[in-house]
Amino acid sequence: MEFRVLGPLEVVADGAPRSVGAGRQRAVLAALLLHPNRVVSIVELIDMVWGESAPRSAAVNLRTHVAGLRRVLAPEGEHRMVARGGGYLISVQPGEVDLSCFEDLVAQGRHAQQAGEHVVAVQRFETALSLWRGQPFDNVELHGAAVAEAARLTEIRLSLTAEHLGARLAAGDGAVVEELRGLVVTYPLQEPLWALLMRALYRTGRQVDALAAYDQARDRLAEDLGIDAGTELRTLRQQILTSDPALLDEGGQDRVEITASGSPSPSIAPGRPLSSFLGREAELRTLTLLLDERRLVTVVGPAGVGKTRLVVEYLTGRASWLVRLADVGQEAVVSQAVADAVGLIEVAGDPRQTLVRALAAQHGLLVLDNCEHLTDAVAELVAALLTGCPQLRILTTSREPLNIDGETTLPVAPLPTETGVALLIDRVRTIRPSWTPTPGELRHATRVCEALDGLPLAIELAAARARVLGLDEIAEVLADRFAALAPVPRGSLTPHATLHEAIAWSIEPLSTADRALLLRLWPFEGGFSLTAAQAVGTCDPGAVFTSLSSLISRSVIMADTTTTPTRYRMLETIRAYLRSTDPEPAATCGAHAAWVRAFAAECVAELGSRHSGRAVAALQHEWPNLRAGINHDLAHQPVAALRTAGLLDWFWARSGHITESRNLLGAALRAATGASTVDRARALTAVAGLAQHAGHEAQGRRHSDEAFAVIGDRVDDEHQTLRGRALYYRALARLHTGEINEARAAAEEAITIGQQVPSDWFLLGARMTLGAALAAQGHLRSGEEILAEAVRLARQSDMYWFAGWSELELGRSLLRHATTEDQVSNAADTVQRAIACFQREAAVDRLVIAMHVCVDILLRTGQPTDAATLQAAILNHADQLGMRRDSVVRAGSGSHETELAKALTPTQRMAAEAHGASLSWTDMTELAAAASPDDHTCAP
Repeated sequence: MEFRVLGPLEVVADGAPRSVGAGRQRAVLAALLLHPNRVVSIVELIDMVWGESAPRSAAVNLRTHVAGLRRVLAPEGEHRMVARGGGYLISVQPGEVDLSCFEDLVAQGRHAQQAGEHVVAVQRFETALSLWRGQPFDNVELHGAAVAEAARLTEIRLSLTAEHLGARLAAGDGAVVEELRGLVVTYPLQEPLWALLMRALYRTGRQVDALAAYDQARDRLAEDLGIDAGTELRTLRQQILTSDPALLDEGGQDRVEITASGSPSPSIAPGRPLSSFLGREAELRTLTLLLDERRLVTVVGPAGVGKTRLVVEYLTGRASWLVRLADVGQEAVVSQAVADAVGLIEVAGDPRQTLVRALAAQHGLLVLDNCEHLTDAVAELVAALLTGCPQLRILTTSREPLNIDGETTLPVAPLPTETGVALLIDRVRTIRPSWTPTPGELRHATRVCEALDGLPLAIELAAARARVLGLDEIAEVLADRFAALAPVPRGSLTPHATLHEAIAWSIEPLSTADRALLLRLWPFEGGFSLTAAQAVGTCDPGAVFTSLSSLISRSVIMADTTTTPTRYRMLETIRAYLRSTDPEPAATCGAHAAWVRAFAAECVAELGSRHSGRAVAALQHEWPNLRAGINHDLAHQPVAALRTAGLLDWFWARSGHITESRNLLGAALRAATGASTVDRARALTAVAGLAQHAGHEAQGRRHSDEAFAVIGDRVDDEHQTLRGRALYYRALARLHTGEINEARAAAEEAITIGQQVPSDWFLLGARMTLGAALAAQGHLRSGEEILAEAVRLARQSDMYWFAGWSELELGRSLLRHATTEDQVSNAADTVQRAIACFQREAAVDRLVIAMHVCVDILLRTGQPTDAATLQAAILNHADQLGMRRDSVVRAGSGSHETELAKALTPTQRMAAEAHGASLSWTDMTELAAAASPDDHTCAP
């Protein structure tokens, strides 16, 4: 089967033409053939087939046209036209598309030309040009990026025509002169054509005519464009005037060498783009300072972050040689490409050495843009230029450093959310000039920028969708960002047509090992540690570290070394790309979920030990991953999800993830119908404790009763341990609801069990609860002695969470019967020690309750305004944690409505509460500390 696009669109099967339909159906086929064997997103297809006039039904119509094309291509249609990853793909074999054949022949011809095989080059170029039957896609109505691609192909055809004539000239064919005269009439502003004509005239003995051709070219350029003839034409004219022997070299046009005396001078870079430059002022200042002092600066950063735009902004008004390497596909031709870009069009011998000689005495700035796919070749060239050209400075942009001695790197990070929002608003206003965002639209703009990682390219493509969607709708469709975002507009600095292509540019060139590791890392939410990467990797830990280092250097993964251990993460856009291209997503997610299960079990084993604070901190770091792993298991291994969720109740309560964790536990209990009694009882105990923490006593009681029913009369250690924990939770809940007798009975039974089973943390907690219950019943001496002993044992074992809770209950008891200033001060000191322990352990639920006790202390020490402020702050944070206000008040120091009403006027009370509602955690803890002037720590 043949697909012909270099002229009217045609499909030929077994030598006979096939009718591909009319109108949009032809356009769909043409758009897919522009990118054969590649998924073209639905958004891209709609842009190319309908353009801005696309109807709402475009996606439905597209499916209809694809179905029609499958019938046309039958019997191979089903596997030729494939729906995949939010788009469609047409599968073709080598030689089936005339455009691909054309490109292969052009590459072969250019290789032969560079090797001096001019006759072979002529043959290849002639064969390539013979494939053209007219204008590309001549009988198809195209729009958007497809129109630009058709125009590009036409320009390539013209360029190849000139190359073909040059090869013929190099092969000794003087008949090209007349053909060239016709071409310069048709394309009078194409300097390479004029240069070729001048060489042809000189080579055929017409020196005067060659100089006259230069005058004609100079006059047309001045008249039509207002510019002087370029370096190539001026140098060529000088060679003709001096009868340079190199012009008659049988090696042909590519054998002419420009000597140092003919070196090009830097030129003023193109003006800045029409769009405004936002958010990179600091980087621009830094770049300016660096290039004043350093000879080699590399601007590094991920795809779409704005490296090229930053450099172009710096170059505005400055002279430089600007070389764009995005379209250079082979390392072997890097030096030649740079030579072409700086004006050394005709190079003899080694292009690198020619460049060094040409620029040796030059004082200027060479800019090499988009080096990441040619790093080794660019590094070798740059090293040679820096050594041989002492006055030359070099600025490069890449996704990784060149790793040359003396290189200075300037990292460009994604924009912070606030700056990203400003950029989004600015770009939307180019489409809707009178638009002013409402508060709601600003919130949606923030969602968009956060979802797009602050990448300027992605933000600008999202803004382009504001022609047809509101910001709220744009935010909603970003789950499939590659299909949702607009194609890159004409004139953009990025060399890529879409965001998908920009990301692929970073991922596809990676080594097999680096790519394999990267595909294992995309399920991680909120980042990951080195040990996590090594756990999910498919090779040994040393190889994982090597690949991770490589990915960091290539700006695919970012490292936050300010945390311990170092935290790694990848942009959400890269995660989305990997998710859509992973050949084994189920296995990848399964490996991540297995790591979550192992990590959770390892941390939970430390929660009741002296390392509980470290375990809580580690779990807090990985909370997004815990959530993702449990949700994965809910769908695929619900028993495993129930086991992990049941293990984490203490972490959830201490870190404040109460509401979400209750939902996860409830879902797991419903899904894991085949779970063991141990897993089910543990989960029911956990959900009971969390419900009680949140102040939902009725639900807590119900789940607690269910846990005891599941445990039944089993007496093995595992079930007895679960019974002891359930009793401890019951005792604690009854203590907070004022059911002191029930709390005491449950605590005593838990202590009995704790003395019979292997050591477990609930024994210490039960002793603390018993002491608090006795003190509440009026047995002050025995209750406070038990609490003091619990403090001592907890500190001795470095279990500061229990130390803090015991201190809190002791402080509450001391405060209840305090009648003197010294007694209140003693109670306040005890509560502050409790707060210090909870802060050390990051136990936010206990902190809220402990600080509420400080409200009572502030009232007793004559600070009612601070008391009202602190209480408002506490209740506001309780809302955020999913804790009921009345439960916090009851577990803290009780209601203080009467005291506050007596001490403050309604206006004073209202002002204090308004202030309290705005306090941060830090502000709140500082205000609570004001209840006691002494400094308190959690040291033993």
